[in-house]
Amino acid sequence: VGESNWGINSIDLLYNTADSLFRGSTKGGKKVARSVEGSLGMFTTPLGKSYLCPSPPVINLMESKTGKQTVVLRLTNIQIQAFQIEKGKFAPMVRCSSVGFGSGVQAPIRF
Repeated sequence: VGESNWGINSIDLLYNTADSLFRGSTKGGKKVARSVEGSLGMFTTPLGKSYLCPSPPVINLMESKTGKQTVVLRLTNIQIQAFQIEKGKFAPMVRCSSVGFGSGVQAPIRF
């Protein structure tokens, strides 16, 4: 990510398809899904800033054993910061460069 930026290297999602949330699952059990290496560059943010995005792009997660896409992670209205959080408040924000619409379609914002 660099010395003057922070970012997210990976996302791991742990879930259990034996849970009642997954009604009808034929292969119940604990699973791990992971982001693809290098796919999270959209979160790169200068140190001392937070990242804010109303509708970031969807993140595809792959099943750790098979490598097949098993989860689509859709985040909304996120604000994150890795370091230098003071008194429980976010630092000034860097806003993402696109805004999603209800259909999941994204449009760039021109400044």
